[in-house]
Order: sequence, then structure tokens, then C-alpha cells
Amino acid sequence: MRPEGPGHRVGSPLVRYSKGGLTPVTPREAACRLAEDAIQKAIFAHLRIRGAAGVFAFHPRNGSRDQRSLAGINSGLGVVSGVPDVVVIRGGRCYALELKTATGRVSPAQERVIDQMRAAGCDADVVFGLDSALKWLEQRGILRGVAGGAKPAS
Repeated sequence: MRPEGPGHRVGSPLVRYSKGGLTPVTPREAACRLAEDAIQKAIFAHLRIRGAAGVFAFHPRNGSRDQRSLAGINSGLGVVSGVPDVVVIRGGRCYALELKTATGRVSPAQERVIDQMRAAGCDADVVFGLDSALKWLEQRGILRGVAGGAKPAS
């Protein structure tokens, strides 16, 4: 769910803009507005605690400011711009997940890489917010159980 309304700013996770002014958001909505790095840290915490047997997951560190200044060198080393934030290998299958905040935007490089990964047989996607990311990982059996202790729908 993407927050709407004039003047919405990432970094204002506890309020929503509506016709009546500012109103508090639910904890679920607040979680969707976490910064991408906080979402990523939460994902890797869930993988450490609830990861299924045989899961190997990592973040390809290729988007930092330091890395951008080395673009020419990195290109020759095989660094690819737009690689998703979370890469998981389990049971011979590859999964890749690009994490976005509720208001995040997918870059053309990210769209291109995700399309290329899908064409190569990887289950790759973009998700918006922590809840969506956890659900995506749970549906593929990468995470055991369901976040928040809810029982899966039958």
C-alpha cells in the first residue's frame, strides 16, 4: 500500500496526510514506510531467525557511494548496476528481491536486471515495504512460519 496525499515525505512514518489534516498511521502502515536500509536489515534478521534449511542469502554490495566512484573499475570486474538488494539460493533455485519503501521507485537499471534474471530462470521481483517482502519470502518457503505469528490462511 502506497501512502497518498500532498506533501507526503519519507521519514514521516507516524502520520498520514488526509483531507482532515494529519492522522496517525497504523503500525503496519508505519512499517511500510521504513527506509530501504532498515527494511533490508529486518529482512536479514528474519532470514537469520526464520530462514528455511539450506538457505544462502546475501546482499550484493554494489550501490554505495564508494562503489559508484569506482564505476569504471567495477564494470571490468563484472559489477552490474541494478542488481536486487537480496539474493537467495535454496535447493538449486535463485531468488532475487528488490526492496522499496512504500513510495520507492524502481530505476530503469533495476527493471532491466530483474527482467534479465527472470529470463535466466531466477524468481525475481520488486516489493514495496517490509510486510510485502516477508510475505514474498514466506510464500516461496524461504522463511519458516508467518511474520507476527498469524496462522497461514487455509
